[in-house]
Amino acid sequence: MSHINESELVIVCHCPVPIHKQIYYVENGVLGTPVGPNVKYVDPDSCPENTWDKIEPGSKTFIWGMHCPVYHLFKTKTSLIDGNFTSPFLDILKNSWIHLKPGGKLVFPIPNSIETLCKNNIQIVQDFIDNDPRSNGNWKISIVDVSEFPFYLSQNNRAGVTIIPDLLIVFAKREVISAGKTKTKTKTKTKNNTKNRKRTTKRIKKSKKSRRYRKKIYLKE
Repeated sequence: MSHINESELVIVCHCPVPIHKQIYYVENGVLGTPVGPNVKYVDPDSCPENTWDKIEPGSKTFIWGMHCPVYHLFKTKTSLIDGNFTSPFLDILKNSWIHLKPGGKLVFPIPNSIETLCKNNIQIVQDFIDNDPRSNGNWKISIVDVSEFPFYLSQNNRAGVTIIPDLLIVFAKREVISAGKTKTKTKTKTKNNTKNRKRTTKRIKKSKKSRRYRKKIYLKE
């Protein structure tokens, strides 16, 4: 796994040191290099100065969730109608959509104990966010093996143990082509077709005129 451009990374539900523990890149199965100072953090409850409004919209490629309260949504269907569970989740989705670049990813490591539940209920959660306007965007959810992702972040737990789950829940921000752009392309294409037809018509008229001229010369002879 490689490091990334840290100016394009946000860690959500976590505060910088010394409020919360240091976050590290996982390298060869163990904690390696600590994340650097260019990483942004968001956790309004624990560090009120680290909020979404301090981050430039559309400037990030990855948003990494550290212990965010989102996993209940994947455990039971009833969680999706409980505001205590949906409100934090939808707030993260809404703000992630604003601050991610098109194609950017919101990532949550899956605790090993709920891997099967997440796999079984991923489509239910996908349907939920597709139909709830509070999600504020067009997302594609997938479950990705840790080894297939560009990087992995972790920290030691209270017992000093590094736990590395096998899977990630990835919310990818789908690229949306605006109606204006589509319309512009259509207009340009139509305009080009019209020009081509006019050129063809001119060539036909010119060809006919040339034939009439040659016929006229022949009769004279």
